[in-house]
Amino acid sequence: MGNGAAFELGVQLLAGHGVTIPSRLDERETVEDLARYLDNWFDAVVIRTPNFQTLGRFADAAHAPVINARTRHNHPCEILGDLAAIRHADVVYTDCWPSRADDEQDQRIRSLFLPCPPVTRGEEVSADAMQAAKCRVYEAKQWLLHAQNALLEQTLTEC
Repeated sequence: MGNGAAFELGVQLLAGHGVTIPSRLDERETVEDLARYLDNWFDAVVIRTPNFQTLGRFADAAHAPVINARTRHNHPCEILGDLAAIRHADVVYTDCWPSRADDEQDQRIRSLFLPCPPVTRGEEVSADAMQAAKCRVYEAKQWLLHAQNALLEQTLTEC
């Protein structure tokens, strides 16, 4: 939800018009066909899909630039925002907390902690870890919009 909302707002702030297409890739029509249809209307396409290979197939078929908003494999836009927020610091960055981590290990962390949203408290991260002084997830999200806008601007400038 966070990076999708940030992309929508970011496109508006760049004087563009974002459109959310209520379609899942690779369901009714091929990814390649959908990429070619969207090429007719959009200067860039931001995609969030579970499958990294599907994203790659879409990007290969499209002429417009394709931005990876998230796959199960990676979450590059979220990381860009976090990197913009946290500089020159030791950071534990995780998409989910390792199951072997226990409360004692949580207390020994001396670096900043950035769990990647969405976070399921009690499963991926304990409520205590989310509220700990070393957790910077909320502060880091301030930079998500700016980092994604910089990515969009750079991408569209190179077209």
